[in-house]
Amino acid sequence: MLRISITESADHSAILRLEGHLGGAWIDELRENCERMLAARWTLALDLGDVSHIERPGFELLASLSHRAVSLLRCSSFQKEQLRQAGAAHKDTVNRLA
Repeated sequence: MLRISITESADHSAILRLEGHLGGAWIDELRENCERMLAARWTLALDLGDVSHIERPGFELLASLSHRAVSLLRCSSFQKEQLRQAGAAHKDTVNRLA
């Protein structure tokens, strides 16, 4: 299960705080939320500090979003390494990890 809490700012930016397990249908749920906000030209950041587990397709989604200028906040060392591997084709993924 994944909980997604959205904090919006007046400057058309938002932080999506993720809590729990990023896997299965929750990957599609996160993708849909992000796609909708990116299409509306929101500046996005994903807070991964409370994510307990990420499945491989989840890392691939995060790497892809990072390539599209979505910032990834509060990544653990393990998450950063997995994102580097998943985003090897996306050279700027590592630069967007906070």
